Amino acid sequence: MIIDANGYWGRWGIRVPGINDPDEFLRTMDNFQIDKAAICSLKSLCHNTIEGNNEILDCLKYAPDRFIGVGVINPHDTVRSVETELQRLLDGGISALRLYPGFYRFKLSDEPLLRPITEWAEKHRMPIYVTAGILPGTLYDPVPIEDEVREFARANLNLQIVLSGVQVFPLIGLIRLLRETHNTFIEISTYQGCEGVRLLSAIAGPNRVLMGTAYGLWHPSVGIGKVQMANISDEARKLILGTNAKRLFRIKE
Repeated sequence: MIIDANGYWGRWGIRVPGINDPDEFLRTMDNFQIDKAAICSLKSLCHNTIEGNNEILDCLKYAPDRFIGVGVINPHDTVRSVETELQRLLDGGISALRLYPGFYRFKLSDEPLLRPITEWAEKHRMPIYVTAGILPGTLYDPVPIEDEVREFARANLNLQIVLSGVQVFPLIGLIRLLRETHNTFIEISTYQGCEGVRLLSAIAGPNRVLMGTAYGLWHPSVGIGKVQMANISDEARKLILGTNAKRLFRIKE
């Protein structure tokens, strides 16, 4: 089974293809033999969480056996309570939550602010994606590995945390984070090259690396190709291409 751990629905502002047609998304998955894709909405990441999450809920209704829903939560949301949105996402079949501190202007160290989200995720066994960035050169602050992400992982040992947008991380900080925590995964959609896949597998172990394509922003062949061409064992390749995500999302064949 091949699982894309990081796909995007919708469109970034400029210079990217975007995707708004579920049939086109599914055809592309089929072309690259991707069985399932974890998707979140670009609108929810960079504009309106509720409207963007609605797009993902619609995708889940359209193809619940192919899409894995990732809902974005803004802890500062004033339209509806965080608890109300979390319940709505759970009822709609969402399998993971996603935070974007740089855009929504909060700190991972703000434990009282994030407590309703982390407690909910732990109760319902949902992984939490932490978005450090989306594309290189965007204006929103990257999450610094050295303090916030590592301490967030340490403070929430019963949560599984997926790092996304790791092209913004200094390598030494990434190495320290992966070595000093055991509940973090890293998806490689924006991490550079097949040599990076080998390096991350050596540092964290291949059981904590996830294949992501960032389809919607980039072509899916890049993410898959990085894993297929990496100098790693066939067993490690199998883990990264799908087995790890299958375990993370508790998927039963």
